[in-house]
Amino acid sequence: MSDSMRKDDGKEHKTGVKSSKIKDLFPLSFIIAFVFDLIYGFFYYRQFNAISLYDTASYFTAADNILKGHPDLLRTPVYPLFLHICNKITSEHVNELSVGIQIAVFYISIFIFFRLISLFTSNHVIRAAGTIFYGCMSPVAGFNFLMLTESFSVSGMVLFAYLLVLFLREWKIRHYSCCIILSLILTLLRPSSVFLFVVAFIAGIIWLVRIISTKQKAKRNIIPPVCFALCLAVLFGYMEMNRLYNGFFGLSYVSEMNKFYDVVQADIWQGATDPDICYTIQSKLDEGESPLAAAIDTASLYMDSPIEREQIISFSKEAISSNRSQYAYYLAKKVFTMGYNNMEYNLSNDSYFLKDDANKKLLWPGDLMDFNINFVYFVVLLSFIGITAAAIKKKFLKSELIITLIIAGQSAVNILAGPAEFHRLNVPCYPFALLIVMIWAGLAFERIFSSKSGSEKEEAPQK
Repeated sequence: MSDSMRKDDGKEHKTGVKSSKIKDLFPLSFIIAFVFDLIYGFFYYRQFNAISLYDTASYFTAADNILKGHPDLLRTPVYPLFLHICNKITSEHVNELSVGIQIAVFYISIFIFFRLISLFTSNHVIRAAGTIFYGCMSPVAGFNFLMLTESFSVSGMVLFAYLLVLFLREWKIRHYSCCIILSLILTLLRPSSVFLFVVAFIAGIIWLVRIISTKQKAKRNIIPPVCFALCLAVLFGYMEMNRLYNGFFGLSYVSEMNKFYDVVQADIWQGATDPDICYTIQSKLDEGESPLAAAIDTASLYMDSPIEREQIISFSKEAISSNRSQYAYYLAKKVFTMGYNNMEYNLSNDSYFLKDDANKKLLWPGDLMDFNINFVYFVVLLSFIGITAAAIKKKFLKSELIITLIIAGQSAVNILAGPAEFHRLNVPCYPFALLIVMIWAGLAFERIFSSKSGSEKEEAPQK
């Protein structure tokens, strides 16, 4: 064989390797799903304007405070700094720029979501269907044009789940370390994501058990604990800065405001002895305001100084401690009241967010994915039953457990720390509920396929 022929064979081999890698990353099922999502998204996003809501103004104020060198009382730093950078690039079109970036990040997350499903099943139909459903899910996609933290939170949690499941499959330290760092970033984006540290810690315990059982000894194993320690130090350092500058030890005073809202809505506020706050609440209720509106208005009157904020915190603690059973009943009831309605922003039916010439008929397919939180509870329950049944048969579904814990953790935070009316808190749960459905569908398909192939092998010798 001549040298030129050998060179040609080498080129063909390299080309074949490259094409196979491309097919692994972008198989036909993903291309079909992504093109569908692009087409649907093109028409979908044309129906809306970039929206700046009530909370958005507080993010710009928070950015000013953070740039002065001290934390904001209400907002953690990630999203305010993002909006500040967008404002520096173009102050006239800051809404359009920030929304455009959110949409771009969401489309990147579609690819990550596909890769995440691919870790659980090789069935092309299930992978494509899951990707299409995720890309067209209006509770998720709709928040891309609202200047709120939900859009980045969903995309970031999809990346977190992908890296953590990848770690549990390949046991590479860099994946786990990235998960820990991402937990910090997502918590400083949206404090309700703090539960991701717990999920990452549980994955760490699984990893530690594996190290002990296999008797692995490697210097790099020290990296995740160090990473954990540094991230927690940053988190507690930020909370301490909040105490020094704002007189409140925590990530965001919003958590205490939400607790106060729950106290008023649970109708246990009479158990507190602060006459000023009790009088203010009662006067608001007498004016015809709802309990939530009365709580919001009252809390806003006690925010100007650390002493007033401490009044609200002490008021909530006293009311809860004197009515523990009634408060526990309220929390249990909130599990279901959070599911009375679908999304707070049911996009195709809410003309406030639509352009005047919006085609609502075009939007309804996305609303089919507008999950109710009760559906999420049902999925989590079935998933835990399936994981337990597998454990009884001595099969530990660790990756499935992690995904289920992400949903359960987010739901628990919403119930304990968020008013029932704030349905947008549930948004990050929906993609993972969809993922769980696809995971179990993939497992069922593989079970059926393996049983059929087994029966065919048994029948072959008889023929």
